[in-house]
Amino acid sequence: MIRYLRQKEKGTCGPVAIINALKWAGIKATEKTHKKKIKQLTSHNMRHGRGFKGCFPYDVNYALSCYKSIYACCNHTGQPNTKLSKIDKHLDYGGSLLIRYFWKPGHGHYTFCIGRTSKTYLLVNDSREKTIIRRSRKTMEKMLSTANYAFGAKEYPIVWFLLTSSSS
Repeated sequence: MIRYLRQKEKGTCGPVAIINALKWAGIKATEKTHKKKIKQLTSHNMRHGRGFKGCFPYDVNYALSCYKSIYACCNHTGQPNTKLSKIDKHLDYGGSLLIRYFWKPGHGHYTFCIGRTSKTYLLVNDSREKTIIRRSRKTMEKMLSTANYAFGAKEYPIVWFLLTSSSS
């Protein structure tokens, strides 16, 4: 059984999600061996100005592209919401998902989806209490919805559809 990570520091959900994706893909990744490298690959907290903690989606794209045993296909920022039917098919095929969503205006979170049942999805690092948690279809739909703000701006969730070299 894979021992997934849960973030311990604020603003490290991106690197933790990537390490969990590596673990899922069969790479012997640990927080000790990979966290520093992933933070460097994602330019984590380096160029984004004072007070920012985290990484941007293009940093995640770059970090994932550095590992040849993972094939990542990202839905594009600004596209309509990713449908659960597409996610269900991907998970049923043996894939996983790295998801960035917004839990309040301007505050995003990266989580990692490793499977589903008919009514729930298994998410890694999406709770402060547990490493793996079940989320309902309704909660997943909400996570994948576009955040609309009073002043007209929008923030879109992003989903990376992941496969390993053995599942493709």
